Amino acid sequence: MLGRLEKRYPWLGLQLFFFVLSILSIYIFSHRGILYDADDLKFHVDRINGLYQAIMNNNSILMMPSFKDFKNVGDMVQSFYPMVTLLPFVFFRFIFFNPVFALYAGLVFFTYIGFLTAYLAMFKFSKNILQSASFALIYNLSIYHLTDLFIRFDLGEWLALIFYPIAIYGFFNIFFEDGKNYNWAVVGLSLVAYSHILATLFLVAVAIVMLIIAIARKNFLLETSFNIAKGIGLFSLQILFTIYPLVLLTLRNHIHFPTRYNLMVSPGGELASLGTFISESANNQLNRSLGVILIIIVIGGFLKLRKMPIVYKYSFLFMCITALLTTSLFPWYLLQKTPIAIIQFPWRLLGVSGFFMAVVGSWLVDEIAKEVLQKKIKNRYIYGILIMLSLPSLSAEFYTFYQKSQSDQLITNSYQQENSKNYSITSAAFSKYFGKFRNSSDNTDYYTKSAFAHKVSIQRRVIYFEDQTQNKLTNTKFENNKLTFYLNSEKKQTVDIPIIYYRGINYQLSVNNKKEVINTSRRGTMKFFVSKGTNKVVLKIKENFIENSFIVISLFMWFGYIVKSLFNLLKKKRKSKDEKK
Repeated sequence: MLGRLEKRYPWLGLQLFFFVLSILSIYIFSHRGILYDADDLKFHVDRINGLYQAIMNNNSILMMPSFKDFKNVGDMVQSFYPMVTLLPFVFFRFIFFNPVFALYAGLVFFTYIGFLTAYLAMFKFSKNILQSASFALIYNLSIYHLTDLFIRFDLGEWLALIFYPIAIYGFFNIFFEDGKNYNWAVVGLSLVAYSHILATLFLVAVAIVMLIIAIARKNFLLETSFNIAKGIGLFSLQILFTIYPLVLLTLRNHIHFPTRYNLMVSPGGELASLGTFISESANNQLNRSLGVILIIIVIGGFLKLRKMPIVYKYSFLFMCITALLTTSLFPWYLLQKTPIAIIQFPWRLLGVSGFFMAVVGSWLVDEIAKEVLQKKIKNRYIYGILIMLSLPSLSAEFYTFYQKSQSDQLITNSYQQENSKNYSITSAAFSKYFGKFRNSSDNTDYYTKSAFAHKVSIQRRVIYFEDQTQNKLTNTKFENNKLTFYLNSEKKQTVDIPIIYYRGINYQLSVNNKKEVINTSRRGTMKFFVSKGTNKVVLKIKENFIENSFIVISLFMWFGYIVKSLFNLLKKKRKSKDEKK
């Protein structure tokens, strides 16, 4: 069937293969309709739920306080994490009422996008179908890539890695080719920035290294400077709406940023020694390695090093260096008190190493295929090679699924408590379970420092009255950017509610339809006067005109990219038809 499709529609056959493989790679975990626990699962489920609730209740998704997620205490964690690439997950929630199915549908969608973008980037560079398809599979099915999703569920980083190939090809085009495709760097880097900040910094580091090589090899021309300047300008305009709230809140408040972990000892244990890293790679299970394919590519690379073109030699070198940097062989303790410590875990570099591994691996696959077949590689051989390339990663994924399905505590209703760190949850229980206050993420990153010092009382939603009485804040409603709740007071007095106050956010408070001034309590929360009896409190969050302006600029630019791409595609088709005539 694929062969017939390939003859009539060459593009369609390969896309169908990618799509089927995307479904298969997610189906391994999704076929029982159960969501399996992972390190950051609750955190990212809350992020998606928060966006979904915001759209459902006509609330702005810009400058979005957590009144429907993250313990509902009004912290601004959503504004500190890029959220654009989470929107497709929200879109699937509106299509599929089953939230677990919607989440898996989003993963299938982005897995396919990962295959597609990686293929396009490599094909733009190599003009070789087998090499491009092999690159897409080796990269997107790398052990670290799958570990990021199914073990860590670091959704932001996983999404960011999907767009690395687009950006890195754009960098290569700027520094070593004609620079006409500099917009690939802009688009790729923007999509990464819409997904994960640290992944963006790693990508910028890759660009800097490529720049240094270009200067050393005397590839840096005046036109290169213009392309870099244009790229930086366009990229800045496209991400202003995501950077603005982060900068504003940081400058106006004393923010509690994420913990800087010991670079040699991450929460998952000590940084692997070189021997342990090789052993974990050889085991080919979902772990902090690149799997057995890394070992095969290293051996193949050394054997073919003399025949390898210069760009692949550099890629081979970068692959080895970045892989070694994820082990204790490198003295990370020397950088513990430097800004580099914000990376938290050196093994994050496996995302970069996986990219260069796929570059080298794809060249090796094409080279060996030509040597073995000694003729033009037919489509059926291409699909056979791609299937063989996918098997090691899919088998590793299936092994992890089997372990989880046998050992995880299964949550079947919203009243169950987690008895162990590892749990899984059925589709039927998902909404009510994560809808309950006690089951939402207790993340405290990006609280104000005052609020972080009193995080226990805030997350328990304790209300402090001036007369020393206490209560709990319950039954709040957040719609149309207005938080509404009721407070009963024995007398006219001040009340300290468990809603974090951030300077820079335009809050408007009314009590019984009268405007009230908001003060900041000692625990960094909102403090104001209430009257004796029942008080209707309405806290409105006004949208920020500057941020809205930035989003309009970004949307206009993306529209321009789409129109330009369509125009170039039509122009290319017309040229092709004219040549045939």
